[in-house]
Amino acid sequence: MKYRRVNGARMRIPGPGDYSETNPELAPVQDVMLRHVIKHYKPDQHDALKRNLPFEPQSYRDFMLFPAHYTEAAAGIFALTLQQYPFPLSFLRFVVDFLAFFWTLYMGTVFPPFRPSGLYLKQPIFYQSNHKSIVASGAPVTCPGYCTRYLDVELELGFVLGRSLYNATDPNEALSAIAGFVVLNDFSARDVQWAEMRSGLGPQLCKSFASSMSSVVVSADEVLPKLPNLRGRVRINDRIVARCAVGAKDWQFTLGEALMHASRGTRLYEGEFFGSGTLPGGAGIENMAFKVEVGDTVTLEIDGIGDVTNDIVAEEKKG
Repeated sequence: MKYRRVNGARMRIPGPGDYSETNPELAPVQDVMLRHVIKHYKPDQHDALKRNLPFEPQSYRDFMLFPAHYTEAAAGIFALTLQQYPFPLSFLRFVVDFLAFFWTLYMGTVFPPFRPSGLYLKQPIFYQSNHKSIVASGAPVTCPGYCTRYLDVELELGFVLGRSLYNATDPNEALSAIAGFVVLNDFSARDVQWAEMRSGLGPQLCKSFASSMSSVVVSADEVLPKLPNLRGRVRINDRIVARCAVGAKDWQFTLGEALMHASRGTRLYEGEFFGSGTLPGGAGIENMAFKVEVGDTVTLEIDGIGDVTNDIVAEEKKG
């Protein structure tokens, strides 16, 4: 089932295989959980940035489940650090790719700055992000003043828990705790990301300023059968600038394995929110395919789930 919030109320979006809410016994368990999340975690209707959220996330952890994004984004961000030299960014990325290609050719390994850590290959990686900065589709997103060179988006699959989970013993147990899915845009200030990641403490200001989610949330019973295959795209000012096609081979770990890992020794609760990590091709920095500017309208889409749209505005100056 699909739902959205209109004037503070939950609205069901009719679709194929729909059931009548007058017959709740027909509802899949995931749909029951999702309706409970929507009912009990309402966004502040006085907050114009959040009032159209389908639910208010109680926390936000973001995984990195796609190795292709890891490698390509690392190459792009590394090229961005070279902008101290008087060359176009596209040329710097070409130089970086050239060096990486010949390193791999002669050394037989991935160029060290782009190589995932040993831990990344052994277990799902995630960081704790800022759930209070998640805004609704249609809300303006402010480009922070420290991001003057490369504001980016990341197309992700977001999901919310409908029941508690603790020390899950298998991926299916973890998946059964998911209530619903949304389209997630993890905005990224690439200017400061390289330095923050090298600090050893993970993303900070480069990620904490804003994320956004679709106004539509889809119950897990409709989405899980479609995994791991996903199709999506990025639009800027109504023009498609990137397409994503994800298959089983693109996932380092499955969603169930990732959530099972997150529950190790940690009690997870209803209403907690997670991101899958960026779908390969879903960020401009990967191939320098695009970047977002103040004044742009950016839309991220995943087939069968929905879309999230935001206008980018400049930071207001104090004084």
